[in-house]
Amino acid sequence: MNGQFLACVLSCIAGFSTMIGSIFMVINKNSKLSALSFTLPFSFVIILFICVFDLAPSCYKYLVMANCTHSFIMTILFIIIGIYIGKCINKINIKTEKYDKNLYRVGIMSFLVLMLHNIPEGIITFITSYDNLSFGIMMCLVIAMHNIPEGIMISMPIYFSTGSKFKGFLYTLISGFAEPIGAIIAWAFLTNLVSNTFMGIILALVCGLMLHMVIDEIYPLMEKYNVKKYKYLGFFIAIIFVLCFHFLVK
Repeated sequence: MNGQFLACVLSCIAGFSTMIGSIFMVINKNSKLSALSFTLPFSFVIILFICVFDLAPSCYKYLVMANCTHSFIMTILFIIIGIYIGKCINKINIKTEKYDKNLYRVGIMSFLVLMLHNIPEGIITFITSYDNLSFGIMMCLVIAMHNIPEGIMISMPIYFSTGSKFKGFLYTLISGFAEPIGAIIAWAFLTNLVSNTFMGIILALVCGLMLHMVIDEIYPLMEKYNVKKYKYLGFFIAIIFVLCFHFLVK
């Protein structure tokens, strides 16, 4: 029981590290234009990195471990399905005259997709921590590191589209709960229902949703909010971050 409890605690730490990202809402001293000119390219690079170097390879790995025939084709297929689901969600009309609709949509999409992304992470953190506490602590730190920019991705668009820091914090906090939920799922069912096939399919769908979001949602807004010095700074810092993250994982 102690091992399971510690595994859940580590999942909570990893999940709620998203709140660190939302602090940038408070300390930000720049205008909406300059802040988003930095945040959107930063998010663009981070999401692409997660999709290409994290989600897609992890999906393929889980399907191979599940002995799925044509694992590579299955990975591509479920990623495409995820993109299609994202397009269907994008057709939902957000009725609001108060907010910047496109920016608000990016915040909501980031919130929903990253919640789905964090549930498998919670499962992974719990299982690795339960099996090997030392490795679980390292996994917790690694996941916490890349959850910080995820907090930025959710809070900044929500804040700048609604003008409410409370909403930015609230959505970020709720998304952080997804990781403990994943841990609870793993705790309740362990390996009975949380199979390699389940993990592979979920990660592929999330990968597709995130690819849709970065191409159809974030990229057009990057052209709208475009102060070049902040845009290039966002790209540069994101690239440095993902290189450091990749080095730490290795």
